[in-house]
Amino acid sequence: MTRKQDFTALWEEALGKYIESTSRTLPEQDLLMRLESPEALEEQLETDHNKFTAFRGRHGKITERLKKAVRPFTVLSSVASSAVSLKPFTPASVILGAVVFVVGAADGVSEVYDWIDELFDKLGDFTVRLDEYCKEGINPYLGAKVVQILGCLLEILARSEKTIKIGRWKKYAAVLFLGKDEEIKASFGKLAKLLEDEHRLVDAITFATNQRMDRRIEEIEQIGKQTLDAVKSAEVGVDAIRQSQLRGQILNWISSTDFPSQQSDIIDRRQKGTGQWFLEAPEFNNWTQGSKQTLFCPGMPGAGKTMVAAIAIDHLFRTIQNNDNGVAYVFCNYQSRADQNTTILLSAILRQLVQAQGSVPESISHLHERHSGRGTRPSLDEVFSTLQSVLQNYSRVHLVIDALDECQDQEGTHNRLLARVRDLQKDANLNVMITSRFIPDLEAEFEHATRLEVRASNEDVKRFVTDQIYQLPRCIRRDNELQNLMKDKIIEAADGMFLLARLYVDSIRNTTTKKQVKSELEKISETFQGAKELVQVYDQSYDNLIRRIESQPSTKSALARKVLSWITYAQRPLKTGEICHALAVELGEEDLDEDNIPEVEDVVSACAGLVVVDENSDIIHLVHYTAQEYFKRIRETWNPCAQLEIATVCLTYLSFPSLRSGSSPSDKEFENRLKHNVLLDYASRYWGQHALAVQEQVSEAAILFLQDGNLVSSATQAVSMLGYKSPNYSQDFLRNETGLHLTARFGLLYLSERLLSQPGENTDVIVNLKDSSDRTPLSWAVENGHEAVVRLLLEKGADLESKSEYGWTSLMCAALNGHEAVTRLLLEKGADLESKNRYGWTPLMCAAQNGHEAIAKLLLEGGADLESKCKGSWTPLSYAVRSGHKAVTKLLLEKGADLESRSMYHWTPLMCAAWHGYEAITELLLEKGAGLESKDEESWTPLSHAAQNGHEAVTRLLLEKGAYLESKDNRCRTPLLHAAANGHVMVVKLLLEKGADLESEDNAGQTPLSHAAAEGYEEIVKLFLTKSELNLDSKDINGWTPLLWAAATRQQQWMEDRNFEAVVELLSSDDRVGLNSRDINGRTALFWAAGEGFLERAELLLTKDGIDRDIVDNFGHTALSWAEVRGQRDVARIFENTT
Repeated sequence: MTRKQDFTALWEEALGKYIESTSRTLPEQDLLMRLESPEALEEQLETDHNKFTAFRGRHGKITERLKKAVRPFTVLSSVASSAVSLKPFTPASVILGAVVFVVGAADGVSEVYDWIDELFDKLGDFTVRLDEYCKEGINPYLGAKVVQILGCLLEILARSEKTIKIGRWKKYAAVLFLGKDEEIKASFGKLAKLLEDEHRLVDAITFATNQRMDRRIEEIEQIGKQTLDAVKSAEVGVDAIRQSQLRGQILNWISSTDFPSQQSDIIDRRQKGTGQWFLEAPEFNNWTQGSKQTLFCPGMPGAGKTMVAAIAIDHLFRTIQNNDNGVAYVFCNYQSRADQNTTILLSAILRQLVQAQGSVPESISHLHERHSGRGTRPSLDEVFSTLQSVLQNYSRVHLVIDALDECQDQEGTHNRLLARVRDLQKDANLNVMITSRFIPDLEAEFEHATRLEVRASNEDVKRFVTDQIYQLPRCIRRDNELQNLMKDKIIEAADGMFLLARLYVDSIRNTTTKKQVKSELEKISETFQGAKELVQVYDQSYDNLIRRIESQPSTKSALARKVLSWITYAQRPLKTGEICHALAVELGEEDLDEDNIPEVEDVVSACAGLVVVDENSDIIHLVHYTAQEYFKRIRETWNPCAQLEIATVCLTYLSFPSLRSGSSPSDKEFENRLKHNVLLDYASRYWGQHALAVQEQVSEAAILFLQDGNLVSSATQAVSMLGYKSPNYSQDFLRNETGLHLTARFGLLYLSERLLSQPGENTDVIVNLKDSSDRTPLSWAVENGHEAVVRLLLEKGADLESKSEYGWTSLMCAALNGHEAVTRLLLEKGADLESKNRYGWTPLMCAAQNGHEAIAKLLLEGGADLESKCKGSWTPLSYAVRSGHKAVTKLLLEKGADLESRSMYHWTPLMCAAWHGYEAITELLLEKGAGLESKDEESWTPLSHAAQNGHEAVTRLLLEKGAYLESKDNRCRTPLLHAAANGHVMVVKLLLEKGADLESEDNAGQTPLSHAAAEGYEEIVKLFLTKSELNLDSKDINGWTPLLWAAATRQQQWMEDRNFEAVVELLSSDDRVGLNSRDINGRTALFWAAGEGFLERAELLLTKDGIDRDIVDNFGHTALSWAEVRGQRDVARIFENTT
């Protein structure tokens, strides 16, 4: 191989890596070839980036620096072309273009512009030398080194662009450019090494010229290659660490719900062999092997449904879960309803499926970037659409939802969750198993599903009782006959209910003689035989346990009463440390006495078996859902002062001296505060809910807390913390909050009135004070739907049109959150119907976005503008459609909304519905006359959108309505090509059935088969190979065939669902495929497989009859020699082994 060919290959590789790593679009790639001078760079920057212009006005040196620094690259372009006959060698335009993209990413962050200036300053000496090289003529060896340096510069610019984007969102871009970003640091290390090699090479060239020692130059070059390989290896390590850290951060951001800990807790309690009957049931086995199956597993309370669910999950992980088959699960919990809405549960499922993959999918990364810097969370629709995308990475997914009935709440979580899961099943191979109590409404939902009742077998109950004997009194442990009697009586009385067996065993623990044991067993039998309903059995069992608790010494029974009150009234599950701290608080004392903190074992013991602790999660809870229902019925009479006691404890805790210094100034100090004040998180979040019914009784303690700005700040900081942590996370909380902000948020009317009537306070000022997000107390009261507090604040002079940091008014908040009564009140008070936030949203758009039909009606009746547009040109109809809200869509259409309104990218509502796969809304829009062939700015039709995203039902509907099968976008891509390029097998099948053109080519000359092969979609390639009329050797504009694409495409981390080796095997085994077909550079599939280091693909090709391993490309290379030039040393072994 000649040096100029090496030169060309190196530059092609560097340019290709840059385009791949930055995902440059075709127009962007065009820009890379267009900027031919520093003046052109300056003009482009001035035209495209106003913020850069403003910066330059203050710091004029940067454009001069850039112009001076890149001028030698422009000289190099022309010199190199004549010196070594290089056609594609355009370093100046590419580097200039790369700078433009970095500046665009900077978006006004001045530190980034400074950093660009410093980068080219560091290159100053090199560019001076480059000038000299160009004057004297470039030695081929030196030319290769220069190209390596230019490639490294491109790499730095690409990584910096990516880092700037992340840094800007996370508000610490400056830190990244002070040498703390590991990726960029590694790239600079590589650059420094290359520059050092360049110096040494120049010295060697001089020496060789005088002494004609060409061999010495080769040796030095080899040293340089080895050094470069070492740098690359180090980079891989740095990349791995960085990726691992980012992956963990993103996973925690997706969901902090810890269902795996619950799974471990439950499985740890399983006796060996328990639930085997369920795993062997035909219904379960058919479900595990089926496709899009639903298995409904109802059971009586206490039958062991959660244990069975955990056993099923464990079985799925051991026998089915792998890269192609996903497993996810959720445990719905009566005590976690506040933290288990539809969005949270779907997010937990999403996290599990992403965590099982080797890398974070691009859709997740984009979602994280969009929200993390702003501190916002994804909407339900965003989570749902992302979950749809992630499900496509699996051949099949098994989802287990335990205790769906425990998600029943005012928001209709169980219905919404079920609806979303069914929508997921439409587009993905998703098998769903659901456990629930016998609830008529829920049973009706699963009328047509496979059904398998959960009921503890006698063998399972016997195993449980046997396992408990070692903990029972000696009189039982020493008497086998008594043990057998106990087993028989408990198995009979339990009647398939695990929980009853457990309660019956607990009732025997305090016996001391055989007579007492037998007497207790008789009571158990009588209770079972006398009860008409299961609830009576449970109630009698719990009554017995309460009597046991009350018969204990007064201190112990009082402790149990407090524990049970805290657990039954708690707004979320409590950890053992939290409840122990709560129990240690002494009213009237100013601080927590650590000597008063009880041991958790004593806490559990006092509750006579009604309370258990999960080992892995450290959560303390009631023994069963039926116990929670029991205490809900009796708690107000059993302990009528519980809420007052809990609220007082919370307020006392929040007022401790250790918190009077205000918020913690650093992450370390904040974490230390939480460590020593274990109840702080719970008390800060929920004191208001506990105080709601007892405001007057706790008013003195509450007012002292609410009027202390430092105490309020401490509590606000604790409330603001989410489950994931980024650098300086503890400082990202709402500052300047007042006590009135808190009472408004909690809906505490009495305490709000007290704060507004404090002597010496200016009510007009207090009522309109803003926190650091520019939100007033009114804004918070409105968001949470507290009508009475809203009315009070308005009466006291609250500003109706006050806007938050992002321009949200109170009316927008009410509309967005679905608070009809509050919306009506605000409208009565004259709220502006057309107020807009920073994004141009109106209240009607807010209602449409979240599907609040009643509020949309109110706003329309008040005269809201039906065709108002946000900054992205979306109308209320567009928002209703893209969020999948059919009722609001129908309402807006009935009111005359424009069916063909154009939003950003020139999308119509029908395109939006097709993109998201909303079949019912698509049908509604078509019925109203929506344009079937309307095109967006890229000339995509609704059918293109549906096919691109794999929505089979919508694709079918559009075709039935007459959509044009061969519509082409700006790149001449048809719906079939979109479906094939994105791996949607069912849509491809449907389009082929309808007669789609197999040979259609896009602007680059690629066919649907070519795209499927290039993306590694085995099933789609198989499908195309069944078409005898298809040309399998079609070439694109670069002469690439489908086989070349499959052989040459690098499998990225996010392509885990692809199988390029299988595609190569399929194509190369078909007689219609030309194994030795060449591209425009004379290279075959074998060239590319070998040159890219894809050993398995190269080996597959080398074993095929008819493969020509000795073909020479346009530059004089064979496949083997080209692989060696590109550093693929292992390829030689493959060639040797297959001769």
